[in-house]
Amino acid sequence: MTFTLESSADSPGYGLVVTRQDGTRFETIAEIRREWKATQKLAELEKRRAEQERDRAEQERKRAEALAAKLRALGVNPDDIG
Repeated sequence: MTFTLESSADSPGYGLVVTRQDGTRFETIAEIRREWKATQKLAELEKRRAEQERDRAEQERKRAEALAAKLRALGVNPDDIG
């Protein structure tokens, strides 16, 4: 999510306006703070999901390696299985 800062004499508070990429404007410190916290929470959630996906992929890779090793022990080349 991208934010732009601008100064505006028409805005309440300190004359600071934060505009989100979708055009939503936040003109008070409370609005800006609330949006910042929500954005941070979303970023943390996305980070956790990415970590979970990496863990899941790693578990799947290990499982596939273990299965391939078992097949080789039985004399079956896993690369020949279509």
